[in-house]
Amino acid sequence: MSPIARSGGGGGGGGGAISQIFSSTAGASVSNFDITSIPGTFTVLRLISFLRDDSAGAGPTVPQVTFNGDTGANYDFAQVFFQSPSASGSSGSSQTHGFGGGEVQGGSAANLFAPGELVIPFYANTTGFKIGFSFQGSDFSNSALSTSGTIGFTWRSTAAITRITVTPNLGSHFVAGSAVVLYGMT
Repeated sequence: MSPIARSGGGGGGGGGAISQIFSSTAGASVSNFDITSIPGTFTVLRLISFLRDDSAGAGPTVPQVTFNGDTGANYDFAQVFFQSPSASGSSGSSQTHGFGGGEVQGGSAANLFAPGELVIPFYANTTGFKIGFSFQGSDFSNSALSTSGTIGFTWRSTAAITRITVTPNLGSHFVAGSAVVLYGMT
């Protein structure tokens, strides 16, 4: 697959390239999206998601993300979310997964999915822990943008990321129509 050239603007910066590494849209419910054999040739990974789970509840949540099959207590996170009319935040350490993107619970209004983006800079670096930051916004009532937020998390490993697994935070499956796309950027 050939990269899309992006040129820098103004007085600094050069060009860069974006290449699609993986893309999948669920034709039926799936228990996860498992992205394997991620090459170490990029500087940044961008995971774009469009997800809805099969849980009975209504509202937003955030999908779970693991790297290289590691489900040990090696992930720490901090999050801030705005859900009208208030904002809230939380954090945790020694988690068995990170969080990335957005997910709408299955009991939300019909046909709603949560878009989200997870960015992982320097994912192939083997001298530092991996840091990811995620943005999401979702509606669950057909009325307006009901929630938006950001999450930052650390995977306490110096291994290069070669595999990303995305699983539902609630429920046991993502429903048909859920999708993820992984891009590599130089």
